[in-house]
Amino acid sequence: MSDGPSIDEVKRRHGPSLLAQPGVTAVAVEQTPGGVPVLTIYVESNEAGQRLAIPSSLDGHPTRVITSGRFKPL
Repeated sequence: MSDGPSIDEVKRRHGPSLLAQPGVTAVAVEQTPGGVPVLTIYVESNEAGQRLAIPSSLDGHPTRVITSGRFKPL
């Protein structure tokens, strides 16, 4: 666990800049199967540039990238 800001604060702080990156469709706080909180960044495609622009952690919390395609409103 990080001694820094909560993962929710990290999402509030970094979410807008992550969403401003081309191809990023969503940012969410989720848990790994082991129960570790993680900042999940959803991207439209598996292009290397989209993944390279996203750090492996932010403020001491891990990130993960999931290729989701484009979200469509219901």
